[in-house]
Amino acid sequence: MIRPWRVGLVIDVSSPIEVRGAIANLSSVWGGVSMPIFDASSPIPALETAGSVFDVDSLYADHAEGPLGELLAKHGWA
Repeated sequence: MIRPWRVGLVIDVSSPIEVRGAIANLSSVWGGVSMPIFDASSPIPALETAGSVFDVDSLYADHAEGPLGELLAKHGWA
């Protein structure tokens, strides 16, 4: 089955500016289940689980430092 590349967008969901920006950006691409939005403040194991549940091919965040940056650099999420 051919499908679009699935990217999990990791943002601060408590920030209305980031949420609106993510929705605006995703409205011009596939979006929906192909590009789910994840909460950057979630524990790293929860982000990994969510990425697996939504079957994303990679995770992306504009600002990735510390443990989140390490997760995004891991094989299978980069």
